[in-house]
Amino acid sequence: MKKKTKKYINPCELTAVVTAAANLLAKELTDDELNLLSAVLMQLADTLAVIAVVRDLNAEACGENAVDSDNADDPTPPAQGQKASSRTEP
Repeated sequence: MKKKTKKYINPCELTAVVTAAANLLAKELTDDELNLLSAVLMQLADTLAVIAVVRDLNAEACGENAVDSDNADDPTPPAQGQKASSRTEP
């Protein structure tokens, strides 16, 4: 299995990309379309935040640093003493 390496994000570059994308979208969309897109993206951001929190809580409950991405869609922690990566589907 290939070891995963951490990738670091430059915050200045990230905010520049987000700002550029917002400006491009604002140029092409109507006010109503912008309002709808904003609402949808806010819901997406909130949902992603909840998923991240649940993963962290599950990892803490299992004594791990991170949840295995193969089982990321499974919100239940593995049985006590069992690692997340060793779970099998029913």
